[in-house]
Amino acid sequence: MSQEPAFSQRAGTVIEALRWRRITEHSGGRFIGVECVCPDERIHRQRVEARRRDIPGWPATVSWEHVVRMRELWEPWDEPHLVVNTLEPAEASAARIIGELGGPPGPVTERLWVPRPAQGGRETRS
Repeated sequence: MSQEPAFSQRAGTVIEALRWRRITEHSGGRFIGVECVCPDERIHRQRVEARRRDIPGWPATVSWEHVVRMRELWEPWDEPHLVVNTLEPAEASAARIIGELGGPPGPVTERLWVPRPAQGGRETRS
């Protein structure tokens, strides 16, 4: 039985996403990209400002302005991947991801390609 690694990493650039794919596949795993999107900017901002990281020596959270700057640097993925709407229940999103992990070996299929919600021409990420 093969063990597939699971990790969380914000791959904000195409180069970073490709690097994680190569590392995973080189290790014998199957890479499944998961993009988390919050289509409601007001809720996204509330979540960011209420977040507390509890990491010694780090700020408790990042500013909304930081999130906006990072969003400007985001490079959309051009390959199929899961898109999780963070307004949906976490259990439903986890079930989608776990379902894909338990699927047959191979690349993420086109059926998993979900358009990113856009708001005023700008994509909102969580």
